[in-house]
Amino acid sequence: MRRTISKVLILLLLLAQPCPAQSPVASPSPARNMVAKIPDGTRVEIATANTVDSADVKVGDIISFRVLKAVKIEGATVIEEGALARGRVAKANRGRPFGKAGQLAWEMREVAAVNGQSVPLAFVETRKGRSKSGTVATAAVITAVLFPVTPFALLWGFKRGKSAVLPAGTILQAVTRGDVTLTLNESR
Repeated sequence: MRRTISKVLILLLLLAQPCPAQSPVASPSPARNMVAKIPDGTRVEIATANTVDSADVKVGDIISFRVLKAVKIEGATVIEEGALARGRVAKANRGRPFGKAGQLAWEMREVAAVNGQSVPLAFVETRKGRSKSGTVATAAVITAVLFPVTPFALLWGFKRGKSAVLPAGTILQAVTRGDVTLTLNESR
């Protein structure tokens, strides 16, 4: 019985001991955000990510671009170098009969900001392929003169002009459309 009482007393003494003071755990300070405003008309230098051929795309297709230089506002990066920008094909015609050139037109849509928000872009460009209509017309006339009785001259109508091509890596300038307000992490 003595042993049991001794064990109980020891246990009570241990429980009654004051706990060593623990240092409070430093709570991480909440991330502070800053607001940056991208003004309307801010220039964004972009380059085509892939070759775009008017014979291979159709109206409504998306064209990918990459940002070449980071865009900074008041020392804070708002659009990173390499960010994805997108455009939409507005017109796509491959080379047409009788040597008429193909056409490619697109409009810029948006670029991704550092916080993932879409920033609208403005830019419309049209490219034209090489026309061969003069060559085709000349060849048709010469053929008609050399072979006046046969309709060989009409065969030149099957000759198509060149498609419009936008090579990969083509550098273009786009601008932001409208003022855009971004909330950024202060560390940027």
